[in-house]
Amino acid sequence: MKRTSSSLIFILVVSSLFWTGAFFTRRLYLERRASQVTTLRRIASHPHSEYKLPNALFTQLLGITPQTSLHALNCNALKEHLLATSVFEDIHLSKAPPSTLYISYSMKKPVAKLAANENIGIDIHGNLFPLHPFYPPLRLPSLFISPSTAEQELAIGLEILSLLQPICKKHSLQLSTIDLSRSTHTSFFRRESVVTLLSPQNEPIYLRLNTKKIEETQASLSKLLSRLNTTKSGTIDLRFEKIALVSEEFL
Repeated sequence: MKRTSSSLIFILVVSSLFWTGAFFTRRLYLERRASQVTTLRRIASHPHSEYKLPNALFTQLLGITPQTSLHALNCNALKEHLLATSVFEDIHLSKAPPSTLYISYSMKKPVAKLAANENIGIDIHGNLFPLHPFYPPLRLPSLFISPSTAEQELAIGLEILSLLQPICKKHSLQLSTIDLSRSTHTSFFRRESVVTLLSPQNEPIYLRLNTKKIEETQASLSKLLSRLNTTKSGTIDLRFEKIALVSEEFL
């Protein structure tokens, strides 16, 4: 009787251990399978602007690894993290099960850069943001700005940029730099914005503009450039009302 009882207990213990082991083995298998199913395997990005980021950069910015779970991702937190780079106008993230993260976005368009730090781009609204590693190498005009009056000078520089870009395009000139360091000076004779244009022959052409009469110079400058030989380096001074002082090299 004792032997029968001992055998029964032994069978029950072995059976219990077997089913317990089987339960945990199955649970571990299911957990691993679920992890594999929800692991982020792909980023699908769709830009709505001129510039596009490689998916590898998104992977780096978001800290994604081969073990990252799609299910565990917080899209709102990731969006805030990406917006903190300052290069996005708008961005939307969503999950596309079983293993894809979808990113729809638009990036800011740089129209100039700061001369003091060439990695800082500027858009038409005056927003500042890093260029590298988000944008390809760009040939942008550089703005020279005084730290003490940066906001005011930046607004003047963007106005000059907006007015001169169509003129430069019309006459095959490149806008290289805009020096605004004296654009807010109180003295008329010291107050000026100095713009450097490059001719098709890569010769510098210097424009001296009256900061307070920038809009009035647009039409006169376009007519003047049509009459000048701008294949050489020289200066065009438009600070004085209805008078243009032109280097003799252009005549």
